[in-house]
This record gives sequence, structure tokens and C-alpha cells, in this order.
Amino acid sequence: MDILTRSILLYLVSFIVVCLHLTPNSAHPKDLVTSPSQHEDSTRGKRGFVVTKNKPGPIRQVFGIVYEQWNDTRFTLNSISKLFNEQFLPENASLTTTPAPATNVSTRAPPYRITRSELIRILRRNIKGLARLYNIELKDALKQSEITRKQFRANVTKEVAKFL
Repeated sequence: MDILTRSILLYLVSFIVVCLHLTPNSAHPKDLVTSPSQHEDSTRGKRGFVVTKNKPGPIRQVFGIVYEQWNDTRFTLNSISKLFNEQFLPENASLTTTPAPATNVSTRAPPYRITRSELIRILRRNIKGLARLYNIELKDALKQSEITRKQFRANVTKEVAKFL
């Protein structure tokens, strides 16, 4: 492109940008002339320097990130807690109910829900089983380490005896 085509294109682009930025209230050319009160822009400080908003410092940014993380974690835990609490029946709820006569044959039975005491009983039984398993594994590991220690000691004695 030659220089004339570039300058015409630049002129057209700048004209379109100016036209797009005009609001409907300021469509008249005499509205484009600024009054003295409009001339003082709030973004200009003394002597025409551009005044920018103070950016938060690094400490505030770090604490902002920590606060956002804490807030997200708190919200997530509250949501999970709410969902978890909705899954339990009340303690005094009856477990056996007689179903109403079926008017709609395609209905499904509601999902099985347990009470908190049942859940605690199941968890306690599982934890006791895991503790028993841990103790068995620990005893086996200690027994095996004692055997390994004795074998190591015997091997060291053999190797040292060769040099004596």
C-alpha cells in the first residue's frame, strides 16, 4: 500500500472510532467543545500529570488471595456439610412405613437413608477393623525387622571374622 492509501485508511478508522464514541446526547458538533468545568478532568492532577488509582501493594495482594481462598473453602465446606446433613433421617424417624396404595405403577421406591447413629456404628466397626489390621501388620513388621537384624548381625560377624 502506498502512503496515500494508508493515510486515507487511518483517517477513516479514526473517524469511525470518534463516531462510535459519541453518545446520542452529544451528537451536535457544538457539544464537542468543552466548557471550562468539563476541561478539568478528574484523572489529571496538577500540571497535567495523569493521576492513577493506587494499586494494592504486595502484602495486600497476598492477603487478598488468602482471603479469597479462605472464602472459597468456607463456602465449599458449608455446601458439602449441607448436602451431607440432608442425606440423614432424623433420629426419631420410623424406619418401617406402610406404602400408600400405588396409583402410579411406574414410581420408584425412595432411596435408602440411614440415621446418624447407624452411620457412627458402621464407622466405629470399620475403624476397629482397621486398627486390628494395623496392629497385625505392625507385629509382623516388627517380627520381620528382628529377623533381619539378627541376619545382619550374623553377616557382619562373618565378614569381620575374615579379617581377624
